[in-house]
Amino acid sequence: MKFTISWLKEHLETTATDEEIVAKLTALGLEVEEHSDTSKAFSDFVVGQVLEEGKHPNADKLKVCKVDIGKTKVDIVCGAPNVEKGMKVVYAPPGSTIPVNQMKLKAAKIRGVESSGMMCSEYELGISDNHEGIIRLKDDSKIGQSYSEIAGLDDVVIKIGITPNRQDCLGIFGIARDLAASGLGQLKVRQNNSQKGSIKSPINIETKDTDLCPVFAGRYFKGVKNVQSPDWLQQKLKAVGLRPISALVDITNFVMLDLNRPLHVYDADKIDGKIIVRESKKGESFNALDEKNYDLKEGMCTIADEKKVLGLGGIMGGESSGCNESTENVLLESALFNPINIAKSGRNLSILSDARYRFERGVDPQSVLIGIDRATELISEICGGEFSEVVIAGKIPEDDRSVDLSVERIQKRLGVSLDDKETISILNSLGIETKQKGEAISCKIPSWRQDILEEADLSEEIIRIKGYDHIPITSVRISEKVNPAILSKGQKLISKAKHFIAAQGYNELVTWSFSFSDDCQFFGDNSKLEIVNPISEDLDILRPSLLPNLIGAVKKNASRGFETFSIFEVGSQYKTSEPEDQMNIACGIKVGIRQKKDWQNEKSLFDVYDSKRDLFNLIDHLILQQKKLTIIDEAPDWYHPGRSATVMLNKTIKIGYFGEIHPRISKHYKIKERINAFELLLDDIPSIAKKTTNKPMLNLSDFQSVSRDFAFVLDQNIQGYELIDSAMKVDRNLIQDVEIFDLFEDPNLGENKKSMAIKVTMQAADRTLKEDEIQELSSKIIEVIEKSTSGSVRS
Repeated sequence: MKFTISWLKEHLETTATDEEIVAKLTALGLEVEEHSDTSKAFSDFVVGQVLEEGKHPNADKLKVCKVDIGKTKVDIVCGAPNVEKGMKVVYAPPGSTIPVNQMKLKAAKIRGVESSGMMCSEYELGISDNHEGIIRLKDDSKIGQSYSEIAGLDDVVIKIGITPNRQDCLGIFGIARDLAASGLGQLKVRQNNSQKGSIKSPINIETKDTDLCPVFAGRYFKGVKNVQSPDWLQQKLKAVGLRPISALVDITNFVMLDLNRPLHVYDADKIDGKIIVRESKKGESFNALDEKNYDLKEGMCTIADEKKVLGLGGIMGGESSGCNESTENVLLESALFNPINIAKSGRNLSILSDARYRFERGVDPQSVLIGIDRATELISEICGGEFSEVVIAGKIPEDDRSVDLSVERIQKRLGVSLDDKETISILNSLGIETKQKGEAISCKIPSWRQDILEEADLSEEIIRIKGYDHIPITSVRISEKVNPAILSKGQKLISKAKHFIAAQGYNELVTWSFSFSDDCQFFGDNSKLEIVNPISEDLDILRPSLLPNLIGAVKKNASRGFETFSIFEVGSQYKTSEPEDQMNIACGIKVGIRQKKDWQNEKSLFDVYDSKRDLFNLIDHLILQQKKLTIIDEAPDWYHPGRSATVMLNKTIKIGYFGEIHPRISKHYKIKERINAFELLLDDIPSIAKKTTNKPMLNLSDFQSVSRDFAFVLDQNIQGYELIDSAMKVDRNLIQDVEIFDLFEDPNLGENKKSMAIKVTMQAADRTLKEDEIQELSSKIIEVIEKSTSGSVRS
């Protein structure tokens, strides 16, 4: 929101300096983003007059002009098509800086002709986007006079950032009202002059949907002249960055900036029948004033006549009913539109306009008639003509919001000292009517404050006006030791997992909680994860797994020449969009070369056993108490069916997965190497019964261990972990380790048969095992495995 100090002072009687105004605005929450004195920016620019103009000797499209600038006469090479002898221009001398691009001018030869300075267009001065020709000043402009003086640009321009809840400050009067409430001056309240019409409006108005448009007020003007706006109006608009167009359009822009009341004018002779406010229909379109055609979707608020769409209500008017210099009869619109519908329609069509910006944040309902009367006053003064009474369709909503507050609660919330008298004084200064009701204060909220809904909002208003500097400064540290239990158990577990995985040589990635639906088609049903308003087309669902984003990172880096990856992420993945349907997962990926080929070693690649080892090490680190991990031959569909498994904790808790990612997924991502991954379900890790950071005591035997090898002929469906589990069951005190060291397949073994060999390590804690003990233990191992697997020992 831009405004000038002089414009502000039309509504605020104050003796405050510019610097004091800037400081107070920021203190009120209206952050000043820019603060510039335009007189300094245009101090070097003066009025000149073209005495002679002729063709450049060495260029067909250039002219050489002699310009009188008061003190002297200079030669200027110019390419503007509208330059002519006798015209008054804006002259920029060598050494001056052009505002639009901050270029410092120098005297130079252009195609062999000396040029001293330049004649400026509105675009070069940053006044508008018009750069088709140089500025033509009025004939009575004094040669050598400062341009900033005659253009009204000798003012201070302030730009403030408006938060979405402060729609009341999207007009200069609202800003003045806030400053007056803070004690910086006296608000000049302008009495609304209700204009009485002298003719009857030939155009009726019908509102078919009062939810989209609660009220639509229109006033017909007959015999107006859409002349060029007077200097004072043009100067105001130029100062805040708007280009003057015509008196009718400029007046609506002025009222919008001045009172935060968007208006629109239609050429009444281009309206067929009556004005109809309705929902748009499928297949409708219109050419807007920005010279673009828009295809409308059903449900948008359109302003139409009996034959065509005239515009999009509250967003932008159409070319078909636009005003031009030949316009004689107009209809002035002042309406109220549904903010949500305005926001949705504007986003769907990607239309940005000053009207949309205001309507979607909420406009004062009571400004409908105030705006139309103020515009009527200006149109009559500048354009002449007659006007009708106001025709109103719908009803101006009554705003009788009331909030009760307790001064005691306000003090507790803000931490400042307040009494009833001061509280009431502050609220009244903001236009909030108050009434004492025992210990409570009843507050009637003014119509222009659409953002005040409850006591907390009033608390913010009170401290904003009183001053945030009144909030006492206290230390956030307490005298005692800081509570160590700041993090929950789950948060500590996540942090612990991250540190350990990183210590294993992985690099951490933090990816979006969103993902691309095409990439997630392999990871279950994603129909309940769709995002209504995604920030990007390729981030249209909540991620059902951490894997798609990690694999996507592998793809991006592989395309840039990287070939080895050890990456991980710890975060949430989702089943649905409901809060309880998200899980914390630790996920790691290994792809590429484990060991490069050198004079000592052959090249080797990462495989599923690397992921298995890392997952088991992570589980050992996170679960310190006694536990039993087993592997079952199943895994989610996104893993390779023959190179993956599920890890079970104490046979009952499914705690994680590891394996090779399914080839169809690698093919989808166009990754040639095998992708090895693990996933740990952090939410399913049981809480530690006894708090400890110590691992169980390590007991090592002083006595000799013995190893025995066994080979069994088994059915093809028997898994290796079944042999290990069966062998360990024989005697957990004496059998220290079981590992598979050979797998052999041959038709001679029998149909659907295979040979699997295990190495069993036996060791006692208190003695050296004797031969008969070893033999007895070996026999039991063979007996138990043959019984549990229906296999036979291989001789």
